[in-house]
Amino acid sequence: MAISPGIPTSFVPKLPVQAPKRRMSFANNLFLLVSLGIGGLAILAAVLVLAYAQFLMHIEDTKAAELQKEQESVSAETVKEYVRLKDRFNSGQQLLSNHITLSRFFDELEVLTLQNVQFNSLRLSVAGDGAAKIELDGAAKNFNALAVQSNAVASDKKIKRAIFSGIRFDSNTEKSSRILFKLTADLEPDLVHGATPTPAAVPAAPVVPSATTTTP
Repeated sequence: MAISPGIPTSFVPKLPVQAPKRRMSFANNLFLLVSLGIGGLAILAAVLVLAYAQFLMHIEDTKAAELQKEQESVSAETVKEYVRLKDRFNSGQQLLSNHITLSRFFDELEVLTLQNVQFNSLRLSVAGDGAAKIELDGAAKNFNALAVQSNAVASDKKIKRAIFSGIRFDSNTEKSSRILFKLTADLEPDLVHGATPTPAAVPAAPVVPSATTTTP
């Protein structure tokens, strides 16, 4: 007799099919721990940054409140007095800067002038831009002294474009050996402008050799 297809041919019970269990390796556990650690550090850093930002905002609000309090404690009349005082200081500084003073120039000229040379007159002109020009009438004992004086003036960096002209013998019979001359030059602005510096601030003057004169 044929067996119906729905009837099993064997009565041995079948075990249910189970998937094999995966074992967690040490590398997987380490990676998980590292990931958790990094995530925890990121969260902690975010919390710290937020807390620090809140702290800075609190400090800013506190300083703003203190500044507002200080501003309210200063009267408008006091502020006006400070402004007027500042304007006076600025005006005084401008006057000192534009003031014409020849003390520096005279100190410079005293160092440069040789014993055998003398200057008799001085004419000073100052342009609108602060440039100064001088004209000096002088006399030298002889041509040798005049030559050394010319070299001394030419070596001074604060006296520009120095020109000796009108060179001639003195018409005075008693001083006929003297040489008369005229000196024109441009001066550095700091020689004629501004307040006179203290002696400690004046730079050391250059050493000028004395002239070796010969009696004609």
